[in-house]
Amino acid sequence: MRPQRYHPLVMLFELGRLIKNSAIAAFYLFVLQWQSTSAFVFYGRIIFYFIFGISLMAIIQRWLTKRYELDEHAFQLYKGLLKQTKQSIPYSKVQNHSQHTSFVHRMLHVTSLRFETGISGEDAAVVFKAITKAEAARIIERVTGSDEAQDEQLNASSHQEDAAHEGIHAPARLHGEQAGGRSACNVNLSEVRDKDEEAAPNNISVAQNRSTRTIHFQPTRKDTIKASFTSLSFLVLIPLLVSFYFKLNDMFHVEQEAEGLANQVLSSWWLTIIISLALIALSLAFGMVRTYLLYGKYEISSDDSHIYIVRGILNESSFSIAKDKVQAVEIKQPLMKRLLGLAEVKLTSAGDLSLEDAKLSSSSLYPYLPVQQAYAMIQEILPAYELSNMMQKLPKASLWSRLARPSWVFIIALGALLYFTPSWFGFHGWWWVLAAVLLISIILTRILDYRNARYVMNQRFIQFRTGSWSTQMFISKREKVIEVKVARNPIQRWLGLATIETTNRSKPIYHASIQDVPLEQAIAFFEWYKGRANEIKLTD
Repeated sequence: MRPQRYHPLVMLFELGRLIKNSAIAAFYLFVLQWQSTSAFVFYGRIIFYFIFGISLMAIIQRWLTKRYELDEHAFQLYKGLLKQTKQSIPYSKVQNHSQHTSFVHRMLHVTSLRFETGISGEDAAVVFKAITKAEAARIIERVTGSDEAQDEQLNASSHQEDAAHEGIHAPARLHGEQAGGRSACNVNLSEVRDKDEEAAPNNISVAQNRSTRTIHFQPTRKDTIKASFTSLSFLVLIPLLVSFYFKLNDMFHVEQEAEGLANQVLSSWWLTIIISLALIALSLAFGMVRTYLLYGKYEISSDDSHIYIVRGILNESSFSIAKDKVQAVEIKQPLMKRLLGLAEVKLTSAGDLSLEDAKLSSSSLYPYLPVQQAYAMIQEILPAYELSNMMQKLPKASLWSRLARPSWVFIIALGALLYFTPSWFGFHGWWWVLAAVLLISIILTRILDYRNARYVMNQRFIQFRTGSWSTQMFISKREKVIEVKVARNPIQRWLGLATIETTNRSKPIYHASIQDVPLEQAIAFFEWYKGRANEIKLTD
């Protein structure tokens, strides 16, 4: 095919970004200072017009000069007016691809498409900011060499049809629940193909393309409510209201009226209770709606070669990564999630895993999975990865190494307390009380870090668990580790310990380490890594 220009709507989306980036300056110059006659505002408006005009012409120039071409093996990208450049990106370098359809995209019947590669630099990704769904499907099929493109093209319609069937709408479960003699964790779409054909004969091909996929997870209403509380989304409304008040006060000077209204409310206890309850209910509802818009239409599925993540209500996003491109797996448990028995599973890839213009990283399978369900899902989605429950503890010498290590946070805080010597409520000895509390918290954190630390090297796999109040587990295959490192500080040399570290390809490069393992295990770690030479294949 000949090189072709990008979709003309690309200019519209770039214009929207330009307006968004210049909104603050425009608001100040033309709204807040609209009656100003100062030289600063006058010349500021001239500079604004000049920069905005140049940026507008640059948008048109980029669209006219940038082209793309898809041959049998690579993207061919062209750009430049006076100095033309050509970039060739082989399809084999593509690590994953994501598709994002915002509300504006849906109104204009287009979508955005992004291919991430393992190539470094600012041009590592091939991005189509606006493209028709048919063209996106054709490109995905060309790059991946599979029929999954038709899924991307008709993703929204197929989701609506899938939700109509109880067997698919039922969320995935890994707690041993059975439905009709089979686990509800895996719902194979081939079982409902006949129903799909009756309900939507025009989309038979979509159902057939999805027939090889297995749905591992779809959140229930209970999962969404739990996610809204765990993520503390309901607290977002309070700073939004405060920010709105200050902006309103800057524009209309309502501070005196608001102060009088606040005094009137506080003087009536029953009115205070009603308003407080209303704010709490509004905050909870806001948090649930916000969480639902993010996770309400979440789906994790896979086939023999790829993992698929679909999410979003107003803004739809889909993500696909080849299983053999996964470099490592992380299981994260912040303190709140540990208390509720939840975990977040994240995938590490050589390409950037975040969706364009999306706040949620698509590398996360789902941020609020029950722990046992998360472990089982990893083994189902990535059977090539082995997750071991029998991990080795650190020796007692590791605890003494952690406790003997100096804490710069404590040293700096102690110096500040000695200098300022805070005095509250007539008591002048607060400095040593705060220093004691800080010291106890540091000691307790290091004890928890020692107790939570685990590791195992199991033939072709390595697994770490680290953290104190929050924990994270790292699992990777030996062939995916590109570098290992062993380090020893003076305390570790004295106690016969070492720190081992692995490096995996990612953006940025991903490092995982565990401190204070026995020296003999560090030596065995090097011997373990030498076996990688028998597992990797070198190509020209």
